[in-house]
Amino acid sequence: MEHYLVNFVGDLFSLLIIFQYLSAVSEKTDYPKIVRIGVTLLGFGIIFIGSNFVFSQSTIIVLFMLGAFLLLNLLYKSKWYIKLLHSVILYVIMVIPEIFVVMTIQFLDIDVATIQDNIYIYTISNFTSRLISFFIVRTVKLFVKKSYIIEPKSVVFLVPLPIATIFMMVLFLRTCFIVDDTYYQVLTLVSSVVLVFANLSIFFFIDRMNDYTENKTDLMLYEREYKSQKLYLDSLQEHLSETRAFRHDTKNNMLALIGLMNAGEHEKALTEMKRSLNILDESGSDIVNTNHPIIDALLQNKLRENKPKGIFVRPIIKLTDELLVNEVDMGILLGNIVDNAIEATDRLEKEKRIPIEVRILSLDGIVSINVQNAVDHEVDTESLHTIKKDKLMHGHGVKQIKKTVARYDGTAEFSCKNNVFTVKTTMVNRPRR
Repeated sequence: MEHYLVNFVGDLFSLLIIFQYLSAVSEKTDYPKIVRIGVTLLGFGIIFIGSNFVFSQSTIIVLFMLGAFLLLNLLYKSKWYIKLLHSVILYVIMVIPEIFVVMTIQFLDIDVATIQDNIYIYTISNFTSRLISFFIVRTVKLFVKKSYIIEPKSVVFLVPLPIATIFMMVLFLRTCFIVDDTYYQVLTLVSSVVLVFANLSIFFFIDRMNDYTENKTDLMLYEREYKSQKLYLDSLQEHLSETRAFRHDTKNNMLALIGLMNAGEHEKALTEMKRSLNILDESGSDIVNTNHPIIDALLQNKLRENKPKGIFVRPIIKLTDELLVNEVDMGILLGNIVDNAIEATDRLEKEKRIPIEVRILSLDGIVSINVQNAVDHEVDTESLHTIKKDKLMHGHGVKQIKKTVARYDGTAEFSCKNNVFTVKTTMVNRPRR
């Protein structure tokens, strides 16, 4: 009975390890909660049966474990052969630590055949193998999750924790073998369990800190975007006021022209008409009219704000379909891309600058945003890093772009050729889920 209980807890630990791995390498599906719970319970049941009732049949238990891993893979998005590959990798991650523990037990001169007879050694060896699997998966997660707050180069500061833990677990194994005292054996077992949970607590605390940091950054970005949107709308309001004033002035100008024509002052009337045409050309060059208020306000603001600096934005917009993408998401995405392009152009000498080209197209249920700008050097698009001091905010620019398009099942591609940097994004034209 005690062995079943130990295996039950150990298999729960295994389930945790499996989900940690799958969440690191794949994205969750949108299945209903009841389906996810059902698949999880079925997968756990297969693992429990395999570890308790077919343990002696090595071939069958391999099939049981692979079947369970493949079943749990159904809860994550990937192609069938990728699911199969991840199932095999998971099996290797779970088996190698068990082999290591058995070899360690033999090294400690403990008879492997007697492990089943000593519940204390059995429990500690069971937890030790799974703890090693957990450390392996956490290492995988660290290197796969690029947005993780602990960078791979900083992992050296965490290395002593798993190493010390494994050494302590080995020491506990040896203690349970050489000390024939139930009190000390129970104390050793409790210490090993506490050590395991201490490790789990530390790593889950790191996860929560990572979530907190990401959420905090998102809130800061949304706050910044809110301020930007307010600025754009204020700018649009100002432009509307100027337009009303311009209409009023134009009306008065037309009346003056009629007066000059009636008075026979044709030369003066012609000169005034040319002056009016020049004013129309200058005022009309900054007008963006897409019938989408956020795009209009944002691009119009960028046009007028940067024109005096010698930075020109050339919008090419064709909205065949109505834009269903959330206005705030569109503002964050377009604002990030255009701001980056403007900052890159601002660093260039004036003779090397080219107009920033902003192409926005909505057609056949797809929205695409393509932006091109000149840069002062060839950019490594595989490792885009900010050069600003405020790395918390600006270092998330590329991540925010990718995160925004991902909400709409889209993609973001970055390329650089002949000192021209290009951002291409595509999104499904639908409301945000």
